[in-house]
Amino acid sequence: MTTIQTPALEQLAVLSYSGILKILEIRKLPEASFDSLETASTVKAHSMGCTSTLISHITHPVMASATLHPVIKVWSAEGEQVSSIRPFKKYKENCQQAVTSMTFHPINERRFAAGGKGCICGIYDLAKKSE
Repeated sequence: MTTIQTPALEQLAVLSYSGILKILEIRKLPEASFDSLETASTVKAHSMGCTSTLISHITHPVMASATLHPVIKVWSAEGEQVSSIRPFKKYKENCQQAVTSMTFHPINERRFAAGGKGCICGIYDLAKKSE
């Protein structure tokens, strides 16, 4: 299970290994226990499961999740899918392993890098389509 706090500091995103993404409301956390948090949304983020990482942008309301298969999905802070990304065709033979590391560009929420063990690191721009 991977957990991150969204930039608004009002939500907590939790991604299970089975591919379920939950957005939890934490505004009332001081008065409530962690077990009693309200679920803002639940999404089947990755149908094949095997999730490996979940990140959020430091200043923009966007998250990205990845799997042991080379699949990356980008989400809004509300849990709506913004994009789905697979490695470029010319790199696929070198990138069939898990995506285990990702980071967003610190200023531009549309750009991020992803990679894994024995895999070429890819730099992606969400404004462009994968080849």
